Amino acid sequence: MLPLLNYFHLVLLLLDFFVPIMGRRGSDVNPDFILGVLVVVVTHLVCAFMLPQVPRTGEGHKVARWISYVWLVAYVLVAFTQVRSFSFKRAEFIIEKLKWVNCGS
Repeated sequence: MLPLLNYFHLVLLLLDFFVPIMGRRGSDVNPDFILGVLVVVVTHLVCAFMLPQVPRTGEGHKVARWISYVWLVAYVLVAFTQVRSFSFKRAEFIIEKLKWVNCGS
């Protein structure tokens, strides 16, 4: 358990480091994409550490079933509903309007 806690602490430090940097980088690259890739890599590393422990519980099929249910519900929510991320095209439109309002005053 201690290596996992240490790993999570390092991941939080990494995110605390990258979030402000991505905010200052500008609009050249979508910061959510870069941070999303970072979180996916971290999630895969955690799963690689935790999934071999599942058969030790004695109920590996139940754990696998719940992981599948959670994945399926998350996929349905993202694919078929409006739970998606913030619309950056709309944000850019709002920012341009605000710049025009501030410059026109």
